[in-house]
Amino acid sequence: MSSSAAVPQVSGRTKGRLAVTGRPSREDLVDAGFVLALGLLALSGFRTTFDSPRYLLAGGLGLLLGVAVAHIATTLKQHWLVLALMVVVTFFLFGGAVALSGDAIGGILPDGSVLRHLVELPVSGWKGLLTTLPPVDGNGQFLVLPYLLGLAVGSTTFAWARRARASLGPVLVPVALLATVILLGTLEPAALLVQGLGFTVIAFLWLAVRRRRALHVVGTGGGLRGQAGIGAALLAAALGVGWLLGGSLPGTDTPRTVLRTYVQPPFDITQYPSPLVGFRKYTEGAQKVWDQELFAVTGVPGGSLLRMAVLDDYSGTVWSAAGAASGAGQTFHKVGSTISPSTDQPTTAPERVTVTVGAAYAGLADAKVWVPSVGYPTTLTFDGPRAAALAESTRYNPDTGQAVVAAGFAAGDTVRMEAAPVPTVDQAFATGSGPTVSSDSSTIVAAKAVQWAQKKPTPWEQLQAVASTLKAGAYSDGTRTGETQYLPGHGVARTATFLGRPQLVGNDEQYASTFALMANSLGVPARVVMGAVVPEGGVVRGRDIHAWVELRGSDGRWHAVPAGTFMPDRDKVPEQQPRATAMDSNAANVPPPNSQRPPGSVDVTFDTTSAVVRPPTLIERLAALPPWIFTLLKVVGYPLLVLALVVGGLALARGLRRRRRKRRGTPSRRLAEGWRDYVDHARDLGIVVPAGLTRREHVALVGRADLAGRADSAVFGWGEPEQVEVARYWADVKAGRKQLTKSVSRRRRVGRRFSLRGLLARDVRPVEALPKAQDHVGATPRSSVLRRPRLRKASA
Repeated sequence: MSSSAAVPQVSGRTKGRLAVTGRPSREDLVDAGFVLALGLLALSGFRTTFDSPRYLLAGGLGLLLGVAVAHIATTLKQHWLVLALMVVVTFFLFGGAVALSGDAIGGILPDGSVLRHLVELPVSGWKGLLTTLPPVDGNGQFLVLPYLLGLAVGSTTFAWARRARASLGPVLVPVALLATVILLGTLEPAALLVQGLGFTVIAFLWLAVRRRRALHVVGTGGGLRGQAGIGAALLAAALGVGWLLGGSLPGTDTPRTVLRTYVQPPFDITQYPSPLVGFRKYTEGAQKVWDQELFAVTGVPGGSLLRMAVLDDYSGTVWSAAGAASGAGQTFHKVGSTISPSTDQPTTAPERVTVTVGAAYAGLADAKVWVPSVGYPTTLTFDGPRAAALAESTRYNPDTGQAVVAAGFAAGDTVRMEAAPVPTVDQAFATGSGPTVSSDSSTIVAAKAVQWAQKKPTPWEQLQAVASTLKAGAYSDGTRTGETQYLPGHGVARTATFLGRPQLVGNDEQYASTFALMANSLGVPARVVMGAVVPEGGVVRGRDIHAWVELRGSDGRWHAVPAGTFMPDRDKVPEQQPRATAMDSNAANVPPPNSQRPPGSVDVTFDTTSAVVRPPTLIERLAALPPWIFTLLKVVGYPLLVLALVVGGLALARGLRRRRRKRRGTPSRRLAEGWRDYVDHARDLGIVVPAGLTRREHVALVGRADLAGRADSAVFGWGEPEQVEVARYWADVKAGRKQLTKSVSRRRRVGRRFSLRGLLARDVRPVEALPKAQDHVGATPRSSVLRRPRLRKASA
């Protein structure tokens, strides 16, 4: 018995070693190389989607991990479902280090936020990627997507290639990845030559290699080198013809089909009020933010125009940033730290600007979502404790160069950008054509616009004449005594009143809105901009806020018309002031009541303070702990949580399998499954038990000849055992598992909880195959019959 048991033990040890650390064969390495090459070529299509090449590193690591997981599962001969489970575990285990290293503990270990992102992004990240204006942040959370694609494609392709003899099947997976990357990409191709020709060449080479493996033909008349030369020549000829004639084939002049053009961005700018409506609070008479610091600006000289909000649509009631041509705010896209230049972007030299938000600006509900900028930004980053939240909620309109943050600014937030300033108009300015607002919206000013244009020969000269007429008016914010009839607003009714008085009187709101409407009425595209004229020193206060107009030139780019071009000075008061009402001298002059109660009032009697000091709660005590304790808890707690989840998941899997073994099948099968459970427990303890051995051969390795004999008697004996006997056998198996656990070292007892050997063991004996008509616990017992066992074939 000892000699016969020694042979399978050595063989099992060798098999176990190869199953866990099996060295890949030459064919394994060749297939892995082709999988990595095709996967990297397919993922390179994201070059125009991300602003840094780190996406390729994340995708490449995903491919490498997928190949490794598939190799282990294939070597262990595991089912596809087990491979899928291993891929999921690998995704969460390495996701923090590969794609979210900035949020992981030490750049490697995943914490709660990393795990949350790894759960959410595979579901919602695709929509976020498609609704973000490219190029997206190459160091942000969207790196999870190429990592996930690489992991899934690497594991699927390699496992298919090593498990199937078909030549074409595995190659189709990288082709599907290439199509997916193109659909998720941009209209601009990433690399036509590399992706088109390179991918095709490598795919055909892999097909040829796999096809040659499947052939077993001798005497073909040519060696490997000759066949490779002929194939390379034919492939080169085909690629050359395709390169020469591909551009003239039908359909090549149509744009690429990408999902980005069919996905509607979820952000709606119309949910935020137009800041131009509340312009009066910036005036001196309103006494709100006239002298308060809104933000501090560095990087631009004094007198520069800093745009707060670009308003390009007029509804007849208000100027807003909706964009009439695009619908309800659908031109605002999510962006990363790098913003791709648009066709409307000015050609001026970019400036590096830093804006630090003050408490006054953060307190303005209608303004704190608008990002101040000198023009069209190409980079946009945030500093401060809320930087991540601001970056996540940033939306950008490439047509106007306007960015907004849905989270809203708070005092101390800092914006850093590199932007191309919008140039101001000059005497040689040539206007564009085509109004930006509907003709119905500008009807109210059409007659006055034609009259004030004075039949000048060019549109720009006509607008200069209109601006001169507007500048001859007076300024009033409606807050001074005798000027309360000059109301705020710039709707149709307010504009009609503004133009219908003998003298034009208003503030920036009325003058800028009227000038923009008249420009559109004369056929010149115009929009209203609300912002600040940066003073010397860069500290912007309410007094520095103005509204001006931007006109589109013949080159398609926008130019600013400063407010001083069409607005009177602020100290130019209206000529016709209403007559002040004389106060009745006989009326009693009753002083207002004192808002402050004098000392000794009745309130002081009840203003008492409790002498009992409330002890701090447990939450307050925890909040007072030093920060390093929370960091230590994260470093230690999250790995322990992951280990607990792994141990709990494995224990649950073993428990469910044990429950199934106890309840499924005939009584003899349920009893025999108890022995299998005992043997799998021994495997988990590190005892090598090769597959294919009989129960008596098992005894030489794991002991308990009594349990093995009772299982053999139940399987090969007469009739079926009673339910009581099955339950008693399982109770003895439980006691045997405990005794076996105590007999091994502590290291093995701890390692048992993490072992997969028992769960992955495949040792189904023919006599124990589950019949189609299954008997379960509680079913009516069958009559005792003589069962005919299926004998094992004797080994040589």
